[in-house]
Amino acid sequence: DTLETIGEIQSLIASECELAPRAQEIHGISRDMLRDQPTMDEFISEPGYLDGAFEGRDIVMICHNASFDVPRLHMIGNITASICTLFHARQMIPKADCGDHKLGTLREYFGFPKNEAHRAMADVATTHRLLKEIIARAGGRTLRDFYATQDTTVHRMPWGTHAGKLLLELPPTYMQWLWGLADLEKNLRSSLEKSMKTMGVSKKAAKAA
Repeated sequence: DTLETIGEIQSLIASECELAPRAQEIHGISRDMLRDQPTMDEFISEPGYLDGAFEGRDIVMICHNASFDVPRLHMIGNITASICTLFHARQMIPKADCGDHKLGTLREYFGFPKNEAHRAMADVATTHRLLKEIIARAGGRTLRDFYATQDTTVHRMPWGTHAGKLLLELPPTYMQWLWGLADLEKNLRSSLEKSMKTMGVSKKAAKAA
């Protein structure tokens, strides 16, 4: 609740599929670097790695883009909820001030220490600092209080073609397209639902917008 770190672990994970050249360019991780690393299953279950750290616990995952991370990490344990720093950064920090809401951009915006981008522990450290900043901007409450009240009504579209527009101003076909996105952030989805109801827009998903 005080946001202190009580333990940490990191590891490269052996890929069980071919590495895409584009991914290697971004992350700088090669097939040779992964040769002696554990697979995800081994990292979770073999001694010397997670060692059952999350067994029998309900997990609240904190990450920068929960819709991407949570589905890929559900195997570590019972993830019951998440806090998305990307969502809250978009709500609290105008794009005009920071340029975009990528983790590296926000690190520079707040003057956080530079670290090795696209490495797990480095990105975790930046997300940790970003969460502290977000909670401070929300009134300096504890993590527990912040989590209890994090569901937020979204009034303006945070990204995409209509970024900055009120949800009530979105074209009906765009609303329908958004509704059809499987990974739409939950606060945006619930707010979109309210706006669609107000505007009398059907939830039938459009193929394009």
